[in-house]
Amino acid sequence: MALLKATELLRQSWEIFKQKIKTLILLQLVPLIAAIPAVILFGVSGFMEKGEFPKNLGGGDAALIIGALVVVVIAALIQMWAQVAILLAIDNQNAEPGVKNMLMTVAGIIFGPVATVYGYLIYRALQDQKMTPVAAPAPAMPASPPLIV
Repeated sequence: MALLKATELLRQSWEIFKQKIKTLILLQLVPLIAAIPAVILFGVSGFMEKGEFPKNLGGGDAALIIGALVVVVIAALIQMWAQVAILLAIDNQNAEPGVKNMLMTVAGIIFGPVATVYGYLIYRALQDQKMTPVAAPAPAMPASPPLIV
């Protein structure tokens, strides 16, 4: 199979884009909408750093750092989810595969292994936290009286 000329490749790409424009644009909006909580959280942290945020909200910097870490991990997963859905939408032979259909197809591909890995990591963390109890000595049994037959 010979390589396509650049003009032919662009023409075919444009045809695919025209056929699936609605799905591709909506799939690009998924991570954008999901980024709104991250922007809000990092904006709040910026106000806290400058000292312009009320100090009496409690929680401190540790909660903010943990929250930021959680939001970043979730945002990365959503971004990966949307990008794989875009690749599958382009590869799909249907004229308009649909956003929900693509996201649900990719959910099993992405979140199954991710859930397995996180579940294993949580299991290992819980196993490391378990302490083996020291066995207490069994209470001494009172001497039984001799059997009279």
